Amino acid sequence: QGTGAGYGVTTGVRSPRDLRRAVPWAAAISGQALVERQHPGDVLRFLVLDGQVIDVVRRRRPAVTGDGRSTVSALILAESRRRLSAGGYAAFTPLRVDLDCLLTLRSQRLSLDAVLPEGRRVEVKGVSNENAPEDNSSVLDTVDEHLLADAVTAARCVGLTLAGVDVC
Repeated sequence: QGTGAGYGVTTGVRSPRDLRRAVPWAAAISGQALVERQHPGDVLRFLVLDGQVIDVVRRRRPAVTGDGRSTVSALILAESRRRLSAGGYAAFTPLRVDLDCLLTLRSQRLSLDAVLPEGRRVEVKGVSNENAPEDNSSVLDTVDEHLLADAVTAARCVGLTLAGVDVC
């Protein structure tokens, strides 16, 4: 709540133990926790301005690509350094190793110590908030009119002139 960066969000919660770990993480960020059902697939962000959808962006989850030598942890660090040195928006989105990262890796039967084969791309976060700009693409022309109308309605219901409505 109020971070706009996915801080405190943990995806891939599959057991009571996972939930016991995720709730304090969320509560530490916002003072409360919200549990929602997670659906597989990419996140679509509907950008609504003055009652009109001006774009729909497919947001892929952050990932790293193996080089056959480096651990996932080292690849995450290298990607964060790349983003920081790139400047601009990318510098604001370094990858954080948190519970979401650990559970995302676990769902792929990986850990931070795993060495990925060269060219193998793996998601390292379940939330798309820490993705890189190149992980996003406009898909406005492919989205059903009913979804566009629903995004406008959602923004209107909460009284927002400018809104980002995420659909998973």
